[in-house]
Amino acid sequence: MTIFNPHQWLRSMILAACVIPLSAQAGLLGDWQGKPDDAVVATMLEQEVTWSELRAAVANGSDADRKALSEDSEVFSAYVKKLALRQHIIQQAQKIKLDDTQVVEFAVRQAYDKAMIDQWLNLATQPESGFPSQAEIDTAYQENQTQFVAPGRVNLSQLFIQHSDDKDADAARVAQVLEAIKANPDNFAELSKIHSDHAESAVNGGSLGWLQIDQLQPDILKAIGQLKVGSISIPVVTDTGSHFILVNGIAPASVKPLEEVQDLLVQALRKQWQESKQQEIISQLFVLVKFQ
Repeated sequence: MTIFNPHQWLRSMILAACVIPLSAQAGLLGDWQGKPDDAVVATMLEQEVTWSELRAAVANGSDADRKALSEDSEVFSAYVKKLALRQHIIQQAQKIKLDDTQVVEFAVRQAYDKAMIDQWLNLATQPESGFPSQAEIDTAYQENQTQFVAPGRVNLSQLFIQHSDDKDADAARVAQVLEAIKANPDNFAELSKIHSDHAESAVNGGSLGWLQIDQLQPDILKAIGQLKVGSISIPVVTDTGSHFILVNGIAPASVKPLEEVQDLLVQALRKQWQESKQQEIISQLFVLVKFQ
C-alpha cells in the first residue's frame, strides 16, 4: 500500500516548478500603472498572475520594496516568479484537497488567530495623535545621542601605482613619483593625472572626494591618521599597489541635528509606547484567567 506524503510532494513540486519557464509580459512594476485589473503580468503553465494579484501582493510592502520593483527589472522578475510559483503550488495542493487536512486547517486557524490578535492589540493601543510631545522628543534625543553620531569624514586625493609582474619596475616608478612629489608637493593633482593608474580619480587630479572614516582600508586609515590637512602620506602598500594620499580636508565625527532624526525618534517613541501598552493589556487579561 502506498502512503501519500504531502510534505514530500510539496518539495518535489517546488523543485519542478523552479525549472518551469515563466513567461513574463512586463519588465517593471511601474509599467503596469493604469492597466486593467485582469491584465496578465506573467504565466507559468496554466497559472496566471494578474495585475490585481500583484498589486495586492505588494500592498503591504515597504516604499523601498515598491521602488525596487518599479526600477529594477531583475527584482521585478524574481518577485513575479515567486508569486507565480506560490500560486501554482497552492492550486496543485487544492486539487488533491490538501486544504481539508487537519494540519493545514490548524495552521490556517493559527494564522487567522494571530492576525486578529495583532490587529486588535494594534487598534487598542494607538497613541494619541499628539504623542510624543516636543519635550519628550527633546529628552529622547539628549539621552540617545550616541545612536545619532555621524562618522568622521576625510576629503582625499590619491596617486596610485598598480602592481605589475615586474617588481623592480614598480619600485622604480614609486621612487620616481616620490621624488617628483618631494620636489613640488603643490603639484600633486597634475602628477596624479600623469602617473596614477586609477583612471577614475586621475582625470580629477586624484580627487576621491569626501569619504567616511569607517569606509577606508585599514592601511590607508593608519597612514593618514596623523596627517594634517595638506599633508601627503608616504607610499601606502596594499594588495593592489602603492598609494600616495593627500589629505584635503577633515570633518570629525558629529551628532546629527535633531531636525534630521526627529521623524525616526517619533516613530521609535510611538512604537515603544504601543509595545509597552500591549504588554500591559496582556498582563491585565492574564489575571482574569480562572482555573476551575
